[in-house]
Amino acid sequence: MCDGIGHLAAHFSGDRLDEALAAVLALADDTHRGEALGTIAPHLDATRLGRAIDAAAGIPDPQLRVATLTAMLPHVPPESQPAAARTALLATPAITPDEDRADALLRLAEALPAARTVARPGA
Repeated sequence: MCDGIGHLAAHFSGDRLDEALAAVLALADDTHRGEALGTIAPHLDATRLGRAIDAAAGIPDPQLRVATLTAMLPHVPPESQPAAARTALLATPAITPDEDRADALLRLAEALPAARTVARPGA
């Protein structure tokens, strides 16, 4: 179901995309809502994506919150990525067991854009 929403959203714009996002946000099951947010994120503009990030940040289960934000992170505008990543990172201490927390941190790190290195003069 969740993948289908993402595939449909690829063909939507304007009001239809608003309706698709509203349908995702209305999902009662946190797991389905989190998965659907991850699949619809690539098709959202910055304003809609902001609403989706706010919804993801409100997911009560920390592991699902981190997974959802991690899935969305590559589609977040660069200027908003630090805040979204910070929100995900702050949820990780509540993830248990330790192996699941480590896995969530690894996936989050992999979703972050590569750090740019700047050559220093004389280096």
